[in-house]
Amino acid sequence: MKQLTLTVDDAILASAELKASRTGKPLARLLGDWLRQFSAAGESEFSRLAQEEEALRERMWRDGRSFSAGDRLTRESLHDRHALR
Repeated sequence: MKQLTLTVDDAILASAELKASRTGKPLARLLGDWLRQFSAAGESEFSRLAQEEEALRERMWRDGRSFSAGDRLTRESLHDRHALR
């Protein structure tokens, strides 16, 4: 594995570190993820979408959210037209 040295404006680096901390990932990992996506630009659309879905599911899991049948609307509430007003 190679090491990369970047020169970045202090304000840009501070902003990037703040955004990275909000995602719960180190800035180096986010940059590595971006480089992987950038270098794989020739991959199929399916592969790209599959990676995007996996990243979304990972973020949802980390944030304590998930898909659940219990979250779905009941038949009555689905057809309740007064709820739309």
